Formats: sequence, C-alpha cells, structure tokens
Amino acid sequence: MKEKKKEQWQNINGEQGWVDIQNANHLNLQYCECPTGAHGNFCEIESSQCGDLQCLNGGVCAETLLSNGAKDYHCDCTPANNRKISFAGRMCQYKSSSTCFYDESTKESTFCVHDGVCPLNPHEDCKCPGGFTGSHCEFHTYETSKYDYAQCNLKCQNGGKCRKGLSSNSDPGIDSLDPEFSNMILEKSSGFEHCACPPGFVGLHCEYPYVPCGNDDHPCFHGSTCSLMQDGSPTCLCSEAAVDSAGTYCQHIAEDICFDSHSDSDHVESTTESNRGFCVNRGVCIVNEKNEAACRCREGSNGPHCEYIDEIMRKIPPTAKVIVEKVISKKRGKRYA
Repeated sequence: MKEKKKEQWQNINGEQGWVDIQNANHLNLQYCECPTGAHGNFCEIESSQCGDLQCLNGGVCAETLLSNGAKDYHCDCTPANNRKISFAGRMCQYKSSSTCFYDESTKESTFCVHDGVCPLNPHEDCKCPGGFTGSHCEFHTYETSKYDYAQCNLKCQNGGKCRKGLSSNSDPGIDSLDPEFSNMILEKSSGFEHCACPPGFVGLHCEYPYVPCGNDDHPCFHGSTCSLMQDGSPTCLCSEAAVDSAGTYCQHIAEDICFDSHSDSDHVESTTESNRGFCVNRGVCIVNEKNEAACRCREGSNGPHCEYIDEIMRKIPPTAKVIVEKVISKKRGKRYA
C-alpha cells in the first residue's frame, strides 16, 4: 500500500462517478498501485482506456465520428449487462440496484441504479430518488445542466423514450430482412443516443410500426396484416397496408407509381387497378410489350415490384415466394409520392 497523492483523487472532466470509485473506502489515504487495465482500492475493477475515459466493469469503448471530423468517445455498457447484474453511467461505474425486465431474445435489460424504482414497462424510465436522473438514474441532477453527456436529446416517436448508449435492438424477424432495410430500422444510435420503443414499434426513433406474425418472428410493416398460409406458415397481406408496399414483410414502400399506355398519370382517379402499379427498391416504371405498367429492377433485385433482394430470395422457400407474389400483385393503393 502506498500513500495516495491528493492530485490523484481529482475526478476526470468533472465526473462525480469517478470520484465515487476512487475515494470509496480508501484506507488512510493509502492505495494499491494497479497495473494497466485495473482500478479501485484493491485493483478489483477492470477497465479499458477510451479517450479521456476509463470504461469499467466490462464496458466497451465506442467511437463516434462528429460532423466536424473529430472523434468522440463513449463507454458502451451493454456488453457488461446480463440477467443478474447491469451497469450504467458515463464509465459504466454504477452497479444495478434492481433488475426490472430482461429480454432473452434481445439480451436487453431494464434496470435501475441508485435505488431507482422500476417502471411499469420495459421501455420506460426508472423513477429516480432525489439528486439523480436519467433512464437508469445514472446521472447526478447537476450533471444534466453542466455536461452534454448527461443530456438525451434524440426525438422519439410513438411513446419511445430517449436513452444514452447503443441500443441492443435485435429482432429475429427483422434481423432476417434484407440488410439495407434491417440495418436502417435497427440502427444502434445517433450521437450515442437511441430510443427505447414500446411494443409494435422499431427504429432509431421508434418510427416504424409493425405487427408481429407467426411466432413473433415474421413482422408485417406499414399497416399490413398477418395471415397464415395452408401449411401454417405466416405471411403479410400487403394489400391491407396503408400505403403501396411490397416485400415478404411489406417493408418496401412504393418509390415510383406506374401507369400503362392507356392511363393518364395526371388524373389518378381515372386509373383502374388493371393499368396501375408501383416499383420499390429504386425500380423504374416502364410499359412492357403488352402495354402494361411494369418495373425495370436494378441489379440484385427482382419481382413484380422489384421487392425481392436476390440474396434474401435464396432464403425464402419457393412456395412462400409464389403466394407472396400473388398477394402483393393485387395491391392497388393510393398514389404515394
């Protein structure tokens, strides 16, 4: 044990939590000289360097590129969390005082620190005791007015709640969508913030409503409805969607509205179901040799509306392809700009 120098007790960037760790239970201003990657009075706390921070208790350093090209560093506490113990705080320094909900499929934990009271629903915030704030009660109230890291400014929709850190959002059905779409709606964060969504919504801002279908592993988007095929497998009825949409999950919204050679595109109300269509996935409307509205698909996509991505098509059973194509070919919705 060595005598602890006063200047070594100073917090980092005004971080009160760091003081709590360094000063807790010190023994007559003596301390253990710890090797790299360890902290605490007895070197019992593992850490990793993250810019000017130390990520503790299994937290992982996350690097964010700012608009001016500079790098910002954060500690992602998600990898340190499990069913029994979770950590929160700028450096993952606060251990959970209660675990409220734990989702086995996403491995996401709803928990409170500093004796916060559990919310009624997983996407809601803890009720914090005096002096603390944040979704987990991980910040001292004075921090929110002094430091950007304690503020959560992402605009959440549909009842979502803003949280600091990376989202552990994952959904068996959504993960199986084509990467371009699933990556968009399962985006992990913006400025190291994300929205915790209520049931039936996904997306960084909880902006995408969906209906779970099958064993909750076949989501139906944009107001489409869930139906079961003869063999009991789930399918989404895009003809019931609120907008022109196509795809196995009705996930693709119309990007180009098509009319055949007999249609007047300036008078949409006069067009009939037989001479109108739409294209998705950057497909382009054309009139085929039968003078029918059709789509020219970009390389890598196919289907009546260009709704299928080749890589994804290989994963869908042939029988499902046929039935889904029949369903979406009947879709005739409103003009969608």
